[in-house]
Amino acid sequence: MASNLYRADVGLSLVKQLVERQGGHINFKSVEGEGSTFTVVLLIEPRHHVTQLKESPSLL
Repeated sequence: MASNLYRADVGLSLVKQLVERQGGHINFKSVEGEGSTFTVVLLIEPRHHVTQLKESPSLL
């Protein structure tokens, strides 16, 4: 059990670092006996080339 908790803690720490490097943040809500919910918030700007791919019928 302790090893699973350690792995979850290390994994969450890595995710937190990655999210913060991208200018985002993590929220969490924990209810004893029910568990925890984590929400990752990243602000992503649309890219022009993605829009072009969606509009091009030859690529669909």
